[in-house]
Amino acid sequence: MASLTHFGQDGPYKDFKSSDMIDQALGGWLSVTGEPQTPLKLYGNQAYHTASLFAVNGILLALAQRHNTGRGQYLDISIMECVAAALDHVLPRYFYEGIVSRRQGSRHWNNAFEILPCRDGYILISLHLHWETLIEWLAAEGMAEDLTDEKWRDREERNRGIVHIIEILKRWTMTHKVGELVEKGQLMHFPWAEVNPAKDG
Repeated sequence: MASLTHFGQDGPYKDFKSSDMIDQALGGWLSVTGEPQTPLKLYGNQAYHTASLFAVNGILLALAQRHNTGRGQYLDISIMECVAAALDHVLPRYFYEGIVSRRQGSRHWNNAFEILPCRDGYILISLHLHWETLIEWLAAEGMAEDLTDEKWRDREERNRGIVHIIEILKRWTMTHKVGELVEKGQLMHFPWAEVNPAKDG
C-alpha cells in the first residue's frame, strides 16, 4: 500500500493543509527558482508531478521486493520531501561546502548553463564546455572582447567573473538568430538548444 500526502503520516506538519505551491515553498524550490528579486512558482503542479514519479518508483521497487520475498510494504510518501529530494545539487553544496544557493534566473547552479537572448528568440548555451573553441568563434567575429585573456582559461576564474562573461556572450548572441547558433554550435559539439515557446513545442 502507498500513501502519497503533502507531509507524510507523521511529523509536525502531518495534519496541515497544503497545496502544490506550498510544497514547492517548504521543499525549497521557490528559494532557488526565478530571478534574484522574487521567488517564482514553477509552472503547473510540478510538486505533484515529481512526487507522483517518486511514488511510482517506490511502488515498483516494493512490488519487485514482494516478488522476491513474498512480503509487501507500506510506503509513506511526502510530497514536500520529494520536492526537497529533487533540489539537484543544492543540498550537497550546502552540506559539503556551506554554500546557500540563491535564485539566479536561468543560470545553472554551477554556472554550467544559461539562457541568452538572440535576434529571434532564446538559446540555452553551455558556459564552460569547449571554452577555447567558443572564444575562437567569438574572436573570429570580433566579439570576444577581453575573453581571449589567459586568465579566462581557468574555470574558477570564469566562475568568479561569470556576470562579465555572460554580458559579453549576450551581446554576441543578440547578433545571431537562434537557429544559426544552434546549428553551428551542435557541429562544434556544444550541448546547445533553442528555447521553444509552447506554440513550437
